[in-house]
Amino acid sequence: MTEAGRRKDTETRDRIDEIAGNYNHFTRITIIIWIVLTAIIFGLGVLDTWLTIQIRNRTNETARLGEKIQDQRRLKSLDDCKTTNSRHDNAVHALLIQATSLKKKNPEARKLIGIQVKQSITVVNAIAPKQNCKKVLQSTAGIP
Repeated sequence: MTEAGRRKDTETRDRIDEIAGNYNHFTRITIIIWIVLTAIIFGLGVLDTWLTIQIRNRTNETARLGEKIQDQRRLKSLDDCKTTNSRHDNAVHALLIQATSLKKKNPEARKLIGIQVKQSITVVNAIAPKQNCKKVLQSTAGIP
């Protein structure tokens, strides 16, 4: 081979080595990008699963809190109904005891006392009527 041929051959080999080096560099970068993208996709899948679980937990927690609030409403409605009925009964009972005592002390005013007691009981019934607690619960808390 001539000197020019050898130079040409050396230049060709150098060029081939340069292209091979560039190809190897390109291949490494492509593999790194592929690994990074795969990791990102995997991470997004894990994140999606985690978020789905969190949403489900929050939904269940919200449902439990809703039930708890509804139970508290029911208990409060029942308690209010029982308290109102108790106050009604206590007021009527107190009126009847007072009327009995007054009738014993003043027998001639018996009829007038009876009328006043009936009127007072009518006022108590108007202000704080005795309630059917089951119906109150049905109307206020949606209990069948």
